[in-house]
Amino acid sequence: MNPSARRGYGTMVSYIQPTASWPLPSRRYLSAMAGVVRVHKLGTRVATFRIRRRPSQRSTDMDSELRPSSKEAPQSLSGVAMTLELAVIAVSDVDRSKLFYAALGWRFDIDFQGDDYRIVQFTPPGSGCSVMFGQNIITAPSGSSRGLHLVVSDLPAARSDLLSRGVETSEPFHDVGGIFHHSNGVGITAGLNPERKSYASYFIFHDPDGNEWTVQEITTRLPGRKGDTAFTKELTKAVWG
Repeated sequence: MNPSARRGYGTMVSYIQPTASWPLPSRRYLSAMAGVVRVHKLGTRVATFRIRRRPSQRSTDMDSELRPSSKEAPQSLSGVAMTLELAVIAVSDVDRSKLFYAALGWRFDIDFQGDDYRIVQFTPPGSGCSVMFGQNIITAPSGSSRGLHLVVSDLPAARSDLLSRGVETSEPFHDVGGIFHHSNGVGITAGLNPERKSYASYFIFHDPDGNEWTVQEITTRLPGRKGDTAFTKELTKAVWG
């Protein structure tokens, strides 16, 4: 790859040589945070780029309004960006699971059969993280995955879509505590959050083995602005103090 430059909104992107390869990249995507960009494309290398502001660009410095300085965290201790790329789940029947996840409308990435193992990978729409299952790739019991969350901007629409595909789901629910849902059922109330606060409404569905997926509605991302009413008062207090 020859060095070149392209302009993006408020940035100058300097292209440099790819630095690593990735056997199963989930999708082509671009993330530009803290000056580092990584571009993943199925079947190709992973290229790392550095971003700097255009000299003429004015800095608006909105960080102080978006997040309390005491709660700010460095990109990472080592300065290396880390992105969650893959969730591996255990299934008992690979072909049955392949049919199920295909029926969800998820993008099919690969089905590879080795001498003693098999890998199948799907990627949910719009996700930078893929889901893999197969044979001899995980030691967990089949159907044991819990706590996996899929994020949507319209919970009723997402549920209707799954129901139309023949997937059984729970009814929508919310947690009266306003932070996160309890696993023991305490504080769980039927129905969407009455005010449709961001992060506050959920439903659940399972794959044929019982691996559990929680679907969560997020309409505004944390931390938001101080005094933002998009979140429950409990969540706002937890973030801003």
